[in-house]
Amino acid sequence: MFGVSERAGTPLGLPGFEAEDMDREINRLENSIRDGIRPRIQGVASRPVRLENGRHALVIRVPRSLSRPHVVTFKNHWKFYTRNSAGKHQMDVDEVRQAFVLSESVADRIRAFRADRLSRVISGETPVPLKGKARVALHLEPIPKLSFGR
Repeated sequence: MFGVSERAGTPLGLPGFEAEDMDREINRLENSIRDGIRPRIQGVASRPVRLENGRHALVIRVPRSLSRPHVVTFKNHWKFYTRNSAGKHQMDVDEVRQAFVLSESVADRIRAFRADRLSRVISGETPVPLKGKARVALHLEPIPKLSFGR
């Protein structure tokens, strides 16, 4: 959130910021996110909040990504970041390597989940008996169950 004062990642207050053209500011920030992070993060949404003091805060929602890790590019330099309970920090080589290995295992788990469920549908192992030969399968799985650290 932009417009929040903080120390070491802990919010202290909501003083807000001045913005002559909030739409232009939102567009600038969303373009920075779009152009400066690879792979792109889909579904980033911004919402301005007008504060009682006449200033603004900007809430930016960045959804969890299954395409991790992401690299931040700024002035032709690439950096990988991670976040933990102490805040964010630049990843070292071992952390970057582990993030790529874990990202592959997430994709593998998604493929394995899908294959298992489809084989159950084909073999008739469904909670409700299905009649006829046509089948439609909808797979819903909470993202945290499939993501890192499982």
